[in-house]
Parts: sequence; C-alpha cells; structure tokens
Amino acid sequence: MKNPTIRSIAKVASVSDCTVSRALRGDRKISLDTRTRVQALALKMGYRLNPAVSSWMAHVRSTKENVSFQGCLALLDFHTTSEPLSNYDTPRRQIEGARRRAEELGYQLEHFPVFHGRWSPERLTQILESRSIKGALIPVSAMLAKVNFTFEPFALGAIGHRLTSPPMHFSSNDQYATMLVACEEMANLGYKRIGLIMGAGTDKNVESRFSSSYLGWQQHRPASSRLPILYYEHELVEKKLITWCRAHRPDGILCFNVNAPTQTPRTMLERHYRIPEEIGLADLDWTDRSPDMAGMDQNHEMVGAAAVDLVVGQLHLNESGLPKTVRGVFIESIWRPGATAPPR
Repeated sequence: MKNPTIRSIAKVASVSDCTVSRALRGDRKISLDTRTRVQALALKMGYRLNPAVSSWMAHVRSTKENVSFQGCLALLDFHTTSEPLSNYDTPRRQIEGARRRAEELGYQLEHFPVFHGRWSPERLTQILESRSIKGALIPVSAMLAKVNFTFEPFALGAIGHRLTSPPMHFSSNDQYATMLVACEEMANLGYKRIGLIMGAGTDKNVESRFSSSYLGWQQHRPASSRLPILYYEHELVEKKLITWCRAHRPDGILCFNVNAPTQTPRTMLERHYRIPEEIGLADLDWTDRSPDMAGMDQNHEMVGAAAVDLVVGQLHLNESGLPKTVRGVFIESIWRPGATAPPR
C-alpha cells in the first residue's frame, strides 16, 4: 500500500496539514486529545516518517528563528471598504499566511491603507522608497479600487486573483480544481443531483472558473442529473431558492458563505428541508467557524504565502515593475468532511 501523506491524514482527520505535522511531532501546543487521535489514525493508515525529510525539517525549524532581517514588504490596500480587511475571512487568512511567510524569510510586512490614505501615486512611491521598501503585495477582491502608483521600482505580487489592470504576477486558489474536487467528493458520497448556488459577481471575479468547471463536469453525467446553476445578483432570495429546489430536486447543493452572519443558503433551506437528510450541503469556501460543515478549504494562508514567494523571488533576481509575461501560482483546496454532507 502506498505510504499515506500528511495531507491524506489531515483529510481523514478533518484537521489542517500543519496540525497533523505538529501532532506527529508531539507538539504540546496541540491538545492531547487531538495528538492522540491523529497519531492513532496515522498508525492505522500505515504512515511512516521519511528520515531525510524529518532531518531537513528539523534543520529548518532550528534555524528559522535565526534568519537575518532582510527588509520590509508593503501590503498595499486599495480596497474601498471602510472596514479593515481583517474583518473579512478570506483576505484575513491570506494576509496572515503572507505575514508568516514573510517573517520566515526575514521580512516584515507593513500595511498601507492606500485608498483611504488618499496618497497620490507619486507620494506613495516616495514613502515606500524613503522606507527602503522594494517589494509590494496587493490583495485582490471584489472591493478593490483602481490600483494606481509608480510600479517600476518595485517587485510586485497580487494575492487572491489574477489582476489584469495592471497585469502582475499573482497567487490564487485553483477555483477550477476546487469545483471539480467538490463535485467528485459529493458524487463519491452518493449524491446524484448536485446543484450549485452562487453569486454572479463571485463567478465574474474569478473569470467564470467555478461555473465553467461545474458545467464541464456535468457534461460527463447523465442528462437527467444535470441541474442549472442558481445565480443571484446581490443577495439570495429565499423564495427563488425554494422554487429552484422544488423544480430541480437537488439531493446535494454546493454554495458559498454558509457561515456568514446574515441570511445564508443554509438558514433558508433549513426552514423548508431537513439538512442533511433531504439535502446535503457543502460550502465551496469552507472555514472552521462551523465545524459540522462539509466543504472545500481553499487554503487561503498558502495563497498569501505563495504571493510572498513570488515577490521575494523577483527581489533575488533584481526584477521590478510590471512583467511582460505574467506568472500565476494556483493553490489547491482540501475537502473537509462534515455532518452536513454525510454518505447517502
């Protein structure tokens, strides 16, 4: 049998890869119950440590604290929202990942609220150069305003999505693969009529990767099990949702923002259906705020870390400004099992 990996153990245990790694090392910052459960599961699955990898990781951990200070990287916030990005789960996790990776490489990440700071492009460039900042990271979301400053002196990287105006290297979740894996996981659990609910703006922001993946996957399914996507513009209307459910009879639904503080697909559905007995439910942007929820963990921390690697790589090669050919790094998601989508 093939030796299981940290990732495969994490998937079965419904914890992060990092938690499995630390639990197998006996890290006391992980609770005793979790350490015991993960270690027992790893033993049952036949996990064996790779001595070479273990030795190398021990060396990395022993020297990481001694990385010399390399400088500062700017986090340029061009978002229009008056709230800090840390109030939004996705950019918060991406920035946390970027900050941790920057520190591992000897850099300090400094936040610049550009949109609300009302700095001119010239003034912003002057401030960054006066601080000897050579690299800049730009979070990208639906709330992004126009990105405008003097690009040439800096190594650049966008976090979250491909940025076309201006074009620059970027890191992103692999939304196409995220949808494919979600559909396959639901199908493997026994769901036959898998529906998709999503905001039209969400799909547009990722250049239709979610919808094209879902529709493509459906083409390999029996025609009788293909469901139309339920799109909504700004907010999902309960009457529209229930009408769609009654017309197309999904036994499983993929959706977003299941854990939002406002009305969600889950709260609307639970007033009319038993979840998961009648309809299984999975969130395409899973978080740990609702531990019973099944769905796709988009690894936002790794997306942020990958953007830092892109910027630091440019610094090491003495590259700056907008690239002639854009490079993109796509991070895969992890399926998190949950009580909302049990085997049928």
